[in-house]
Amino acid sequence: MIFELRTYTAKPGRTADFLKRHEEAALALQLRHLGGLVGFYVTEVGPLSQIVHLRQFDSMADRERPLLAHPDRATRARRNRSGRCMRRAHR
Repeated sequence: MIFELRTYTAKPGRTADFLKRHEEAALALQLRHLGGLVGFYVTEVGPLSQIVHLRQFDSMADRERPLLAHPDRATRARRNRSGRCMRRAHR
């Protein structure tokens, strides 16, 4: 079993916007094509404006499936550029 942990840093004051945009625009796509979402967590102590994303895969082959090649990805990328609320992502 493989776990992938990503930490996103939202722009100050934009954490709620980031979570809302993710739920509306990306979550269904990720669940449909990746599955394995363990959780999204928001920091309350320590570095602020951070969102931790934890996903589980059965194998590295499952993790490497080509989500990037899916046609819905381009639509989501355009929406994200139109209202950025993320400062950076750490993988």
